[in-house]
Amino acid sequence: MTSVQTAPPSAPTSTSPPVEVAPSGVVDATLARLRQTPVWVLLVQTFIGLGWLRAATEKVIDGEWWSGATIEEFLTEHADTRLPWFDTFAELFVEPNINAVIVGVVMLQGLVGLALVTGFGRRIALVAGMTMNLVFVAGGAVSPSVFYLLAQMAVFLWVLEQRWDRNSEQMALLTMGMGWIVALVSVPFMRTIDPTAVIDDPAVMLATFGGLVSACAFLLVDRMRAHR
Repeated sequence: MTSVQTAPPSAPTSTSPPVEVAPSGVVDATLARLRQTPVWVLLVQTFIGLGWLRAATEKVIDGEWWSGATIEEFLTEHADTRLPWFDTFAELFVEPNINAVIVGVVMLQGLVGLALVTGFGRRIALVAGMTMNLVFVAGGAVSPSVFYLLAQMAVFLWVLEQRWDRNSEQMALLTMGMGWIVALVSVPFMRTIDPTAVIDDPAVMLATFGGLVSACAFLLVDRMRAHR
């Protein structure tokens, strides 16, 4: 009688997908966010964030900023280039609340810079940063604010494009509408179309920026609706 030898049973194999461990802690969350973000976004976002941090630090150590002299100098220096309605804005908001503006600008620039460098609160930081740059451009300080404005808008539209949901679509529609408003209210104040001078004309730059933003946001909305 021959004995039949059987192979020992093999260990059971699991067909379930591996369990992903959620990142723990600020460092792990930051590293996970970095791995998921395109290189161009990291480059632009970090550069802009460092720019805001530099601007905030510069003001912190500048005695003339805290005395209000820097703001007064800004208003005087750009008196001939700023948009006409900016005078009313300065008289009704900036000058009566000069102390709050001095502190608020430093805090906002620092917070925006920190948020962009770390990537936490990025969407809100981008909106706040673009708002400040819009004010600077309207006040006559076109360069480099308009380029910061464009770079932040590029990242903002990319952020919206990552989520194909109703909220992102509504934000894209709002962005498209705001772009049209910026363009339309700027066109009447355009002073020149001379290629050598348009870069110093805030109305031309804002009209161009608004038109480009509206066109890009329209394309983004169209993609979202086609995807849905």
